[in-house]
Amino acid sequence: LKVPMREESASETVDRLKSLEANVGHCKGSQEWRTNIFVDVDDVAAMALFRAASFLLPCFGQVSGSSTSKQNALAIQRVSAQILCQAWDILETRFEALMRAIVQEMPQLRGRLKVGADVTLRRSMTPELGARQDFPGVHSDSWDGTILGMALVSTKLGTRVYPEAEFPYPIGMFLSQSRTGARDAHQLDTDALGPLRRATPGSIIVMPASVAHSQPTREDIENDVAREAPRWFCRANMRIAISDGFRHGRAKEAREERLSLALLVAEHMWG
Repeated sequence: LKVPMREESASETVDRLKSLEANVGHCKGSQEWRTNIFVDVDDVAAMALFRAASFLLPCFGQVSGSSTSKQNALAIQRVSAQILCQAWDILETRFEALMRAIVQEMPQLRGRLKVGADVTLRRSMTPELGARQDFPGVHSDSWDGTILGMALVSTKLGTRVYPEAEFPYPIGMFLSQSRTGARDAHQLDTDALGPLRRATPGSIIVMPASVAHSQPTREDIENDVAREAPRWFCRANMRIAISDGFRHGRAKEAREERLSLALLVAEHMWG
């Protein structure tokens, strides 16, 4: 379960994220917005939308969170589409391999799969970020294997990532969360982190949600050369879902089916 991070230059995407400071009405302090998008895997035209942000934009769901006016929602969705399309470009070849494996090994899922993402955008001011300990909550977001990848982008103070961190029972967390869909974050002690990998400024990182990471530390804040500028951050959890899920009367079968799908994701997306 030690898996790679993928990082690519994303200067245009970061500029779009930074533009939210002027394009979204907000109050002082931290704010957060959420939106999502899911389409049928068998809908060829819908799947092709992931290659063009302008086409993907109308498919996003309602925006929730701070200051959700129509203008704000459109700006949030536009940036979400840009980030998701770049992340999809990184993963698309592996996703195609995953779909070939599903056709061969789980043909019963034909017509029952959706793919998409849950997207969170957050605005934080440096003083608020600075009121943290040196290792603020190093954790994994989830060990649910149906999450295809987690894309992270920020305008400054990139996420701290610890790809070699040691978790106490990774196999157990993967099996349990993949069966049920429970996405329980797991906090780590500082002696289990392993080497730090810093995000390259102006980049996008795509990695499994099980990789240990944290927000900026006090040291990062003290070295921030643009303390007055807010930090805009986006996380997109891309995932595949069985649309009929836990139907009445077949919860046990549904859990095992979900786990089988997660095992294919682990093999073909991150193997």
